[in-house]
Amino acid sequence: MAGRRHCSTGVTNAPLLVSYAIGGTAVNGVDYNAISNFVVIPIGASSATVTLVPKDDAFVQGSETISISLTNTPYYSAVPATNLTVTISDDEPVPPPLSLRVTSPTNGVLDLTLDGPAIGLFNVETSSDFNLWQSFATLLTVANTARLFDLIPTNAPYLFFRARQQE
Repeated sequence: MAGRRHCSTGVTNAPLLVSYAIGGTAVNGVDYNAISNFVVIPIGASSATVTLVPKDDAFVQGSETISISLTNTPYYSAVPATNLTVTISDDEPVPPPLSLRVTSPTNGVLDLTLDGPAIGLFNVETSSDFNLWQSFATLLTVANTARLFDLIPTNAPYLFFRARQQE
């Protein structure tokens, strides 16, 4: 028949173990229920089903993909090449962008506020010339924000701050 693809041809009087490669940006067993790298086509059948069940998490990751490609073995040929790609959509809201605000009240205390992902660990660094950066503090954002109060350093006429999320 024109336009019809056959999953298998030949005798189906024995089960057939079909191997496949798993790839993509989603992690097997982490982002979706773990699957093996094979499926068995039962006696008398011409296909089998692999079910992908996404796992919900609290992390903002954006869309992730799962790719499955049939692999050739000595006992069958996966021709034409059969590939599948599935996209898992993220349902968590996008976190606010990273922002760092520093205010220095007249009493000599600076107020540093870091807004970012719901929970994240950040290194805050200081510089007086944008070339040499020194560690100042490590902050953990909880509920999208972290605050630090500290004495204003007096050893530099200008002081710049930056925050970088730890991997």
